[in-house]
Amino acid sequence: MDNPTAALSMPHPLTPISVQDRYALMRTAELFRQEQRTTRAPADKEVIGAIAELTDAMRRGDAGAFHRNLCSMWFR
Repeated sequence: MDNPTAALSMPHPLTPISVQDRYALMRTAELFRQEQRTTRAPADKEVIGAIAELTDAMRRGDAGAFHRNLCSMWFR
């Protein structure tokens, strides 16, 4: 996958994904974590961290973590 952000529009988190998609999700999570380290506003850091965790849960196919992170982001 050439565009790591395209991985965010993937289907259900339990859907098997390719090695390339797993790599794209891993890279996307790394980019969000880099952004989290450089962001100064605490609220922004929290949201960016939640997005990184959501992306990691998608990569692992962990539906429970995906749901928790999605709900966490929704209620912020």
